[in-house]
Amino acid sequence: MRYWNECHSMTFFRDKRGNVEMRCHQLMLLAVVLLTATGGQAYADVVTFDLEWSPEYGTATATGYITIDTGDLPNPGAMNSPNTMPTWVKDIQMTVENSAVRNGTYVFSDFRGISWDTEGGTLDLTKELVGQPTSWRPWGSSSTFDSGDFSLWTINPDVPEAYEPFQMLQFNSTATEILMLTKFTPQHVPEPTSIALFGIGAAGLSIARCIRRKNAI
Repeated sequence: MRYWNECHSMTFFRDKRGNVEMRCHQLMLLAVVLLTATGGQAYADVVTFDLEWSPEYGTATATGYITIDTGDLPNPGAMNSPNTMPTWVKDIQMTVENSAVRNGTYVFSDFRGISWDTEGGTLDLTKELVGQPTSWRPWGSSSTFDSGDFSLWTINPDVPEAYEPFQMLQFNSTATEILMLTKFTPQHVPEPTSIALFGIGAAGLSIARCIRRKNAI
């Protein structure tokens, strides 16, 4: 009986130790995967930018956002694509208020194309874009084709449309509204490196606990 108890006890601890070792190996593999991930880009390519427009003519204001794959964005560069939305544009929303023409929220499917131009400059996409230097005037500082461009195109008469650079137009038989872009700000997104390092730290603590448990068995 004593021999059976000793054998049973040894088998129990051997099985328990094996389970702990397997768990430690799994955590070590996770840490390796996270370390590999940090060797890639320091920030995500897909970035959402908050947008604001102020009245240039009339009383309308607007807010919204655009989500862009910055890895494919011409920067420096230009693209005038009024009839086709480029693949680097992932999502758009624009909400118009205080308009004598029409208030409402417009989404990606309401727009069919875009005009984009950095005016020869390379924009820092981690900061507010409006006011950044170009080869001529600061980006977004004028509507006279000398400070770049960001405009959205549509074929729907009920949706605001590109007018001059950085301007959106609304009109009907009784009123006209022209809105000027005043904000193009990246939303803060945790960098993949930071996320991976947090995961590595958590995995490291778990591995340390595994080793202590393994040694205690």
